[in-house]
Amino acid sequence: MSVIAISRGSLNAASKLAERLGSKLGSAVITREMVLEAAERYGISETGLEMRHIVAQHPPGFWEKYADARKHYLACFKAALFDFVLQGPVIYHGNLAHFLLDEVPFVLRVRVNAPMEDRVATMMAELGISRYEAIHRIEAIDRDRKQWTQF
Repeated sequence: MSVIAISRGSLNAASKLAERLGSKLGSAVITREMVLEAAERYGISETGLEMRHIVAQHPPGFWEKYADARKHYLACFKAALFDFVLQGPVIYHGNLAHFLLDEVPFVLRVRVNAPMEDRVATMMAELGISRYEAIHRIEAIDRDRKQWTQF
């Protein structure tokens, strides 16, 4: 079983890297969205945290960090992710990739960080916003993602 876990900051080219590695190595490329869909069979929707736009955009509040829903959500997500890992060589890329696979031996953990200037330029081009607004949005996304590591 070989696993590559790619974690990244916002607006990085991790998905492109994962796709290229997957085609070169013959490994399945697994995304967070694929795992969420597969986690439905474990009851992830019962947690109330599975809604992609809520989970992806807003870090948990103080009480949510200690709620049973959090444990249920992580258990469902990890179970679905492990199902993919057991099927053969995989490359998983998404938030918290290195934390989610901490119980799996022999995982190559990769962190992709693009320079801030590249991230700003990408956001400005994709959303048609000012440099100032792009910087503040990226900082907010990074701050929220950092809070997820404490979830």
